Amino acid sequence: MIHFRCYSFLKRHLMFSLIAKLFSKADANSSVSTSGILDYEKLILLDAERLAEQGIADAYQLLLPALREQVARPAEVREILDADLPAYTIQCNGEEYIVYSAADPGTEVQSWGRATFFLFLIVNKQLKGTGIQFYAVDGGNNLAGIFLSQEQALLAQAAINSRTDWPYIPELNEPRYGQYH
Repeated sequence: MIHFRCYSFLKRHLMFSLIAKLFSKADANSSVSTSGILDYEKLILLDAERLAEQGIADAYQLLLPALREQVARPAEVREILDADLPAYTIQCNGEEYIVYSAADPGTEVQSWGRATFFLFLIVNKQLKGTGIQFYAVDGGNNLAGIFLSQEQALLAQAAINSRTDWPYIPELNEPRYGQYH
């Protein structure tokens, strides 16, 4: 049985992919077609729950090939797990990001949003000065990421009717963490 939200995301994905293929010619290096619709084949499926459950390093490995197209030497991402506390921390370029920790009240409840924010922050810090950013699409279990210029993101927003489907840069604020509504 397909979960309703997953089915809704897949239905949108297939619809937008079909529209993009039928009515526009996409630039081979672009994540947005000439009609402004996102190229959903370039989405990197992430799932915020999986990120929060010690999956950030795996997700980072998944997006590394696309990041290497923009950055010659991507940073190393390390996970630090403390099963006794419990705690889940990410290290990158000398910075530590606490996804959740029993010593930091509230972080476990916020772990999906925090994991999403930290992954996108780590990637976007590396993209500074390239003209490209790593944008989130959707959220929760349907979270995906895509590399876009600001112009491409604005074109996609103009072409997509539902604000919740717009690409966005995650923020560390509840409850939507930067997703348009």
